[in-house]
Amino acid sequence: MAKAHATPDRVSTSWRVRFAYRGDDIRPVAAEQVRMIAPGGALVPREAQERWSGSYVEVIAGGGRDARWSRAIAQPNRADRELFLEDGGVTRIDAPPEGEFELIIPDYGPDATFVLYASPAKAPEQAAKARTKLRLADLERLGSGRPSDDVSKA
Repeated sequence: MAKAHATPDRVSTSWRVRFAYRGDDIRPVAAEQVRMIAPGGALVPREAQERWSGSYVEVIAGGGRDARWSRAIAQPNRADRELFLEDGGVTRIDAPPEGEFELIIPDYGPDATFVLYASPAKAPEQAAKARTKLRLADLERLGSGRPSDDVSKA
């Protein structure tokens, strides 16, 4: 797909990225560039990252340390699931932490870096750690069907 025009505040192309996870191992498995604006987000302050639990994603532009975009997401790799009971109650049951999910992330150019942070699958209250880190340029290889083994893991 041809690159659409991007300004610092509005990126009109994004990446639809599919991830597979097993426990705390979260890896991108496919990517497609799409002509759309990614959902908005709020930057997670650097000083809060050491104690932030749950999951969030960020895009860091041009190899720098300053995030251009970040967004909190639902914990994808939890080791339990909600079970809705017939009496209207809700309980949690153990479940294998494996599956797939998709995210839409803005395309800030091939030198930008994407990082996915998640708390441990069996301890979602603990601080999130980087689980996947890759340059946006590497997403093109995923979309073309090339092996993702050369994509760096956090």
